[in-house]
Amino acid sequence: GGGGFLDDDRKAVSRVSDFDGGGGGGGDDRPRPKAPTKGKGMQLGSKTKQSQDVLRAMQAEDELMGMSEVAPKAPQRGASSQKVTGGGGGGGEGVTLKAEERIVVRMSKDGNIDSAEVKGELKMLIGQAESSYTRVQVETSGDKAIQFKTHPNINRGLWAEENVLSHRDQSKNFPVGNELGILKWRIPNLSTLPLTVSCWPSAVGNNASVNLEYESESDLTITSVYVSVPCHGTPTITDVGEGDARYNAKKGMVEWKVDLIDSSNRNGSLEFTVPDTDPDSFFPITVNFAAEGVISGVRVLAVTDTRSESALAFSSVAGLEVEEYEIGA
Repeated sequence: GGGGFLDDDRKAVSRVSDFDGGGGGGGDDRPRPKAPTKGKGMQLGSKTKQSQDVLRAMQAEDELMGMSEVAPKAPQRGASSQKVTGGGGGGGEGVTLKAEERIVVRMSKDGNIDSAEVKGELKMLIGQAESSYTRVQVETSGDKAIQFKTHPNINRGLWAEENVLSHRDQSKNFPVGNELGILKWRIPNLSTLPLTVSCWPSAVGNNASVNLEYESESDLTITSVYVSVPCHGTPTITDVGEGDARYNAKKGMVEWKVDLIDSSNRNGSLEFTVPDTDPDSFFPITVNFAAEGVISGVRVLAVTDTRSESALAFSSVAGLEVEEYEIGA
């Protein structure tokens, strides 16, 4: 057997039959269809549920398989993200694609990024047999720092030259009803974060005053923001510039929640004071959030049938979640 799609990412080897849909034969001499013309394309993105086990297993698989550093030719990134449905095929969606990213951030107390990494995966689910001969046209941000890796049974030449994800053997179809990871990527040294949180504690006599700020310069819509600050005394929350804040006495934490960050509130702040407290005691701070869209700019422009070149009905979503984000750990 060769490299089939891994139903469980923790397995390094699977059967080719897990990947192939069983259709088609060898020796198909049909000409390879041309890539769709790239234009503005359709927009994608909505918050997706993440499969933490699968994504966290990416690192183990990366070590086994090695990351391909072939950067595809990729033009501009779309300005916004929303769910799309492609044309073609009648009732029901033949192909569903999900772009999922997870981010790990470690920052110093003074707000410098010690490390920041993103890992992502594009997954495909084919719902109908007639949609199983798929050719997926992809666009990315074009950032050369992004390291892409296609599954071994994806045609690497098509990906490198045309940003197309299709079966290595064009006469074969993908399996129906099984979600497949067809593309993975890493951004190893992220220099700009989608959401930056800063903490400015200072001593006022024996008391401590804390100013907490967030800033987002990203085009992504940030949701479900949760910032947790260790607090060993009972604080007085003096100003909540955005969202809601409370003191959780059971956990010994000041908790700051912001439901949505978009173009209307890219900055926000929270201030509180604590009696008889060391200003250095408010760390480590943990941050959690989700986002609609992905940092890599990976999005699906079109899905076509490799045999007829006709458009296939598809939907596409993209989302980012925090795996770990700590300040001053």
